[in-house]
Amino acid sequence: MARAHRFLSRHARNRTSIATGAFVLLIVLYILWPSRDGRSFDFSTPVDSRPNYNKWPKERRAEAVKEAFVHAYSAYEEYAMPADELKPLRNTSIQNFNGWGVSMFDALDTLWFMDLKPEFERAISYISKAEFHRHQKYDVMFFETVIRYVGGLLAGYALSGREVLLSKADELAQKLLPVFGTATGMPAFAINPDT
Repeated sequence: MARAHRFLSRHARNRTSIATGAFVLLIVLYILWPSRDGRSFDFSTPVDSRPNYNKWPKERRAEAVKEAFVHAYSAYEEYAMPADELKPLRNTSIQNFNGWGVSMFDALDTLWFMDLKPEFERAISYISKAEFHRHQKYDVMFFETVIRYVGGLLAGYALSGREVLLSKADELAQKLLPVFGTATGMPAFAINPDT
């Protein structure tokens, strides 16, 4: 029985080797065989399907980025504000980062850099009235809240000097401080800002 098994095992390995070799040969022939118009596969020039953005002057590229941002942020203002984020395929909103309007907070520095002052002022108007309470049944994720909300407020303040942004950053940071009240002193993953 063992002899028969060795014999079959050896033939199975041989068949696998033959099949692999045939497959490789077919691939090589496909690549090198001339097509109907007499050309074979051209290895001399690498195929690069990426668009060449360097053909645009820097000013045009900057304009294109600003146009894309204005398009996205305008849609947020129209269909989602003051919710957290826009669901662009349905033109609806979603509350997935505390329910305080994260897109506005996150965009403050970009609005300022792109000289979109009317949009910046509308965001400030909403942010100045924001109350940082627990949204629905979910606690506030500490890391996301710090980088997106507090970071957005501080960046907006650093650029514009608007005191309301610093005041709101301080208010929110005070609500987040209990997150460090763990046995190790390391921040918890999330916190209820209403406690």
